[in-house]
Amino acid sequence: MQSGTGGSYRDVSFGNRGTNQPLALKLEDIGVEMDRNGDEGIVIDALDLIRSVVHDNQELAQQLLVSMESGDPVVSHTMTEDALTRSANQHHAVPRTNLITSAMSVLTALLAVPNYSNRVWLYIRSSSSLFGSDRSVGVASSVLAAERLTGHYTMTLALLHLVEALFTEASATVLLVMQQNPKLQQVKEEVLMRAARFVHSEIWVEHMGWKYAQLGDRFEIGRRVSTFYMEVFKHSSPALKDAPFAKLSHAIADALLFKATTSTVNPLVATLVTGGSVMNMLYASRRYGDARRLVYLLESHLALTRTLLTYKQKSPGSGKICLLEQALCSRVGSGGSFESGATRADPVDALAAYVKERSMGDVVPVAAMQVLFALCSSLSSSEGSASTIIGHLSDPEATVSTNGADCPASIR
Repeated sequence: MQSGTGGSYRDVSFGNRGTNQPLALKLEDIGVEMDRNGDEGIVIDALDLIRSVVHDNQELAQQLLVSMESGDPVVSHTMTEDALTRSANQHHAVPRTNLITSAMSVLTALLAVPNYSNRVWLYIRSSSSLFGSDRSVGVASSVLAAERLTGHYTMTLALLHLVEALFTEASATVLLVMQQNPKLQQVKEEVLMRAARFVHSEIWVEHMGWKYAQLGDRFEIGRRVSTFYMEVFKHSSPALKDAPFAKLSHAIADALLFKATTSTVNPLVATLVTGGSVMNMLYASRRYGDARRLVYLLESHLALTRTLLTYKQKSPGSGKICLLEQALCSRVGSGGSFESGATRADPVDALAAYVKERSMGDVVPVAAMQVLFALCSSLSSSEGSASTIIGHLSDPEATVSTNGADCPASIR
């Protein structure tokens, strides 16, 4: 039995139906209410359903995608591009946040399906909508900028999750791809370079000054970017020239070390300086969820800072003090940080305070001590450097004696 929108019915037959006579039902026929303004809500629900089926179930994902491809073509990346383009062209309209987020989430889930991940890479490489190109910024930049007016960053977080998934897939399959399909490896590295360039210029250097409806979103955005940088360094050290993703790791090292600007090191240093006071404020207001996110942010930023200082000692430019070292050895104002005001704090003092901080778990104190050690070692190898961390401690003797007695057992 079939029904149309006009409510007319065909005759019911209980005889044997031929195999070439599938029963076609419209969404209205099965009780789905359609929005008069369009079918965007139905598309979002469909994408979310696909993502939930594909996620962490490769066998079921293969069956679903094969059955989908046997019918009319349904491709999530065309929905992503269409939603981004329309939102960018409609300057006075609200961006299609839910649709864009759902479409990007499906792309992220497809990266875990072996037979379909390559299609995601090829699509992103052929399109400039997400990460732009060498000649254009990409429509995603203008669409994501609209989130800064509301302070909610659903699309930005979904984009960062996609970037993380891209590098995870590329690093997990790098040996196999380099042996069987070197051209695909080139495509992946090209896409990752574009993604890293977009994340660095559009998110990392800007996110400290954005408006936030939820303070935890700021912590989460910063953590995801610094974690992405750390993952790149973990799989491909900048000290290696011919390793996979060498160009990517060198570009990140240049952006944060050798060709760094104030805007690139400020997210690291400002977070480390103000983390203690912000943590006290969050605990006082019983915002324990945000406090947990701040701890994760500090863990990631401290690990990235130590990695950068350690690599700098092994680089040809180890004899010259870099901007990151200068920032860590100078008093930092609160501009661009988590709090307003004219107060200035010393990063070295803040790092020393983390060593005896018990409210941040076991990782932050150890990581802070490792950063102090890396900073001392890096400064000692710099030519003509008169900087020492002792001069930046408000009370050096009390700090050394207190940290020596109170530091975690793993440091002693």
